[in-house]
Amino acid sequence: YEKWKNTYDVLVDENEELRHQMQSNQTDSQKLLAVKEKMVEPKMEEYESKISSLNNQIQETEQDHKKSTESLQQQLSTLQESKQKIQNEHNDLQNNYAELTSKIQLEERKYLMEKEAMKEEHEKQLQNMRQGAV
Repeated sequence: YEKWKNTYDVLVDENEELRHQMQSNQTDSQKLLAVKEKMVEPKMEEYESKISSLNNQIQETEQDHKKSTESLQQQLSTLQESKQKIQNEHNDLQNNYAELTSKIQLEERKYLMEKEAMKEEHEKQLQNMRQGAV
């Protein structure tokens, strides 16, 4: 019985000692956690501030990019309209040139036909004058 009692007392003592160590470890852990929070909290605020600043910069950059893109789109649209206008004017000039060329060719044919007709008429008159003179 003494042996068992001594073993029991030893186990109770060890249990108390372990319980005491666990409580001291918990308080040490809580102290460490409190110290870490005190050290980390200012850094967290600093990092949150930096993150906020970077997010603002990103938004500004996106807005600038959007404005730049819109401006370039407007310029492109204006250039395309200008190009289309110039192409239309060029096509009009080509059509006018073709029309004038056609008119000139018709006038040349008409002139040559009239010249040929006048030549034949003149030859008939000369022939009639020769026959009358003879």
